[in-house]
Amino acid sequence: MKSTPRHIKNTVTRRASLLAALSVPFAISLGPRAWSQGLPTFPEQDVELLTQDKPGYEKYQPTYNTRTAKRPRWRAMCKTTAGLRRLIDAARDQNIPFAIRAGGHSFEGLSQTDMLSIDVRPLNKIQFMAQDRTLIVGSGVSLGEVYREASQRGMAFSAGSCPAVGMAGHILGGGFGLLSRSLGLASDGLHGAEIVDAQGALKLVTAQSDPDLFWALQGGGGGTFGAAASFKLQLHPIGRVLTFTQSMQLNIEAATQVINAWQNWAPTAPRELTSLLSLRASTNGMISLRLGGQSTGDTAQLDTELRRFASMASVTPNATSRQGSFLQAVDRFSGGWNYESKFSKGKSDFVFQPLTPQAIDLLLRGIAAFPPNSMIAILDGYGGAVASRTKDKTAFAHRDALFCIQYYSSWFKASGTPARLKQIRSVYDALRPHMSGFAYVNYGDLDLKDWPRAYWGSNLNRLRQIKTRVDPKNLFKSAQSVPPI
Repeated sequence: MKSTPRHIKNTVTRRASLLAALSVPFAISLGPRAWSQGLPTFPEQDVELLTQDKPGYEKYQPTYNTRTAKRPRWRAMCKTTAGLRRLIDAARDQNIPFAIRAGGHSFEGLSQTDMLSIDVRPLNKIQFMAQDRTLIVGSGVSLGEVYREASQRGMAFSAGSCPAVGMAGHILGGGFGLLSRSLGLASDGLHGAEIVDAQGALKLVTAQSDPDLFWALQGGGGGTFGAAASFKLQLHPIGRVLTFTQSMQLNIEAATQVINAWQNWAPTAPRELTSLLSLRASTNGMISLRLGGQSTGDTAQLDTELRRFASMASVTPNATSRQGSFLQAVDRFSGGWNYESKFSKGKSDFVFQPLTPQAIDLLLRGIAAFPPNSMIAILDGYGGAVASRTKDKTAFAHRDALFCIQYYSSWFKASGTPARLKQIRSVYDALRPHMSGFAYVNYGDLDLKDWPRAYWGSNLNRLRQIKTRVDPKNLFKSAQSVPPI
């Protein structure tokens, strides 16, 4: 999908100066609104309104999860901040249900609606601010676009591994990635955000202008506190990055020892090193395990740590490592830069105490009970910079977790949906007695009964208070957004 050409320059434009100066909130006068039935008539330079019968509608229809895809009555391609304000005004005044879409990677399709889709992908300008090494990015920008821009300047931004994912939802939910133990979560790199609020006012939200709302934007999830127009992101100078992988085919007993070793090693390893461990069924009851990750440290440190892990796991220390640029490291774990659409289901757990041998056995036997590659579990190691802040410092409440487990299944035909959902739920359900009950908001899961507590834990009450202040009528909502009091 070809994006609108980006306007990139080092000088500070009028809109860039808003975030660069980190000034107080303000509002823009839009003048008279020309109303027609349902939606206003929007200036073409601000909004391109697409209905299902118009050319161009299908171009923007694909979403990551085909299982939850919806076809909105109106798809409003938002070209400017003024256009975003007009759309929020229209939805509020006409009581039209809406959702705000950027990357469209919500596992449960929470950025979609049957009525009005406010699509911010045309808000994709990127501006580099040399004086403080930051990027000002539109809310429609993808992770990959940010990575390319940062890499051109010998710098990096810490965020997820999939380049097609939209920045907005990823940052607002916390945003874990392969540099997180070195540099922190994506939300930790947030300096400020332009937000259109429930009254249609454009506000600059920073730690100085509105400390509570800024706190909420660092992990409170997307689509709750307003419509994001742009973000100011901190870049980090970075040299060569080390990547590493090791693949293993093991029986359940040996795989249990590897997982036990990993959970005692990964969260306590030097903070320069972020590691993942993926598990999936192989043939003949075997388990396929893949250790992978990145390090911003030196080769000697990485070699020492990989040998230490292998010794703990009683496996041969044969991991392969490569040295390359930040962008090459991204590419190695990206799974491809093109946008994918397929049927899928995701679930998650945060783990705060090492899993018992019984829990590991349940996980492995659950995965092995189904055909190879029908589902995968990915263990993301926390600690390091993720844990350098206490869980009340931002809305992301799970900084003290040892790791996060993502359970994931994808398929290409609708006929496979019932069996795949049954598989992933059976593995997840069997583990309930051994898990914390907390989950990652960016891996949205409509199966969760008490999802507010699962996503935000001890930060929920404060988030609800902030939601009630900034959006008391709950204009910005989805099936799993923060509820007002």
